[in-house]
Amino acid sequence: MNINFKKLLPRILQDTRWGELIEAVQSVLTTVKTDKIDIIRSRYELDNMTGDDYITAAKELGYVVKNYDGYCDSDEYKLRELYTTIPRMWYKNTYSGYDYLSFIYGLTANVYPLYYDNQQVLRPVLDWATQDENDTSNFTLDREGDNAELCYQGDWGLDGEGSFLLDNGETLDNGIIYVYNTPINDGYAMMYLDDIYGYILDQENIINSITRHILYSYEMKYVESSTAFISDNTARALYYDLMQHKRKTEIPYFEPFLEISTNRSSLYTTENYTTWDSASSGQVRSWVKQNSSSGTLYDISSGDIVRFGSGSYDLTINSGELITDVENYLFQVKLNISSGEISSGTVSSGDLSLGCDIISKSEDELEFRKWIIQKNKTVKTFSEIAIWDITSSCIYYAEFPTINLTDTMYTNVSMKINLI
Repeated sequence: MNINFKKLLPRILQDTRWGELIEAVQSVLTTVKTDKIDIIRSRYELDNMTGDDYITAAKELGYVVKNYDGYCDSDEYKLRELYTTIPRMWYKNTYSGYDYLSFIYGLTANVYPLYYDNQQVLRPVLDWATQDENDTSNFTLDREGDNAELCYQGDWGLDGEGSFLLDNGETLDNGIIYVYNTPINDGYAMMYLDDIYGYILDQENIINSITRHILYSYEMKYVESSTAFISDNTARALYYDLMQHKRKTEIPYFEPFLEISTNRSSLYTTENYTTWDSASSGQVRSWVKQNSSSGTLYDISSGDIVRFGSGSYDLTINSGELITDVENYLFQVKLNISSGEISSGTVSSGDLSLGCDIISKSEDELEFRKWIIQKNKTVKTFSEIAIWDITSSCIYYAEFPTINLTDTMYTNVSMKINLI
């Protein structure tokens, strides 16, 4: 509703200079409202904004949006960046913040702190506060027994007479320093309050091995195109966004997780993934070998090495029986490296990148996580895997849209394979 300010004046003043002044003021205010206020008010109405406006608005809020070709050039990506800017600021470096970050790229992700084990491998703290972990990991200061092997008895240099003096002149224990017996043999090393590791009563036994390294483990819910789960450009944008979100002192490791289900009764199995808008799709194809001597299919538990490659054999035109390895080999993971092999020197420290943690292994299921080595980039962009048995025979093969990882990333990989 437009109001004529001049008519609010007494009639006798409307045709005077006071009336002219009111008209001038109203003209200026109308101009300011039209040229400034209305523009600012409508600027952040999403229905009136373009993709470039989304990027500009996010930048004004403190986040730089990487606008690369592909998904990262879509309005959906730019809108998700803008939608999540404030929540990412509010929940910076928290699980919720990483959930918002993952939403931008259509990922399901978890973030874990990493600690060093005695094999110089970085391992994730998968659950900080389970009852089992607390039951086995909490320390008591006296370690279930007398923790003092010997308390020094003599001149402590405080009053020259071998006793502690309080401010009021009194002494502790009347100047007697007690001597304790040797602690019971409870399997734990002795602990002291002024120890270099700074033990606390309710701590867990890995607390002093926690590092500034973190693991960002993510599963792809969509493909970006028929040929890529994540394109190189999207991987670069993901890297940059995570670097904006983490603490400055933290070192992130990027770990794609892929689950593949293979039907025992088929020549090969096809699983379909769509893009976020269902405009196109990509396929994961897998095959498990038949044992010619028994006529039965190999089970996953006989696998010895998982080999990763960047090529593919199209299983729709290539018989799995003819496949002996990945098309373009990149790296491999050995499923049976034991801690004994490491301690005995059979496996050198330089070979630790070959090892993995077996999460589950049976005839029908194999889940593993490659060992995480400090600042390691062994895991490269890959699009196929082959599993060898102990005779180096290929018993399983899968091809899938490429999972891109950039040269700037420290990387890892985890997988789960099901036979159904």
